[in-house]
Amino acid sequence: MNANAGPLILLPVDGSESSARAAEYCVWFARATGGRVLVLNVQPEFEDWQTHGIGHDVARKHREDLSREKAARALEILAGTPHEFLLAEGEAAETIGRIAEESGCVGVVMGTRGLGKVSGVLMGSVAMKTFHVVKVPITFIR
Repeated sequence: MNANAGPLILLPVDGSESSARAAEYCVWFARATGGRVLVLNVQPEFEDWQTHGIGHDVARKHREDLSREKAARALEILAGTPHEFLLAEGEAAETIGRIAEESGCVGVVMGTRGLGKVSGVLMGSVAMKTFHVVKVPITFIR
């Protein structure tokens, strides 16, 4: 992405309805600020024992397909809005924090998957974990 093209916002997506609503918010943000959106899907890393060293290419292709599937609705919503898509591997909250920092994002907009405050804490939701990891402002979309 062009670093001089306006503020960059990170949009982590997981295919949920709240991710779609977060994408709609990002369209507004980009139009209001002349900004751009970095759409991120985080997939768990796989270990050699999971594929026994065989089929890494097939497993990687499957993960890429799954990632694009999870991001498809958000990418559709963002059509016409300056954006890029990134697949990253790792633990979701930590990876979101790392990508936000490395990419120079001014903020993160993400869905909460509709969990209430109590269930989010009890379940250790990605949104709650991300809140404690990310160093830029976060807008949660329910």
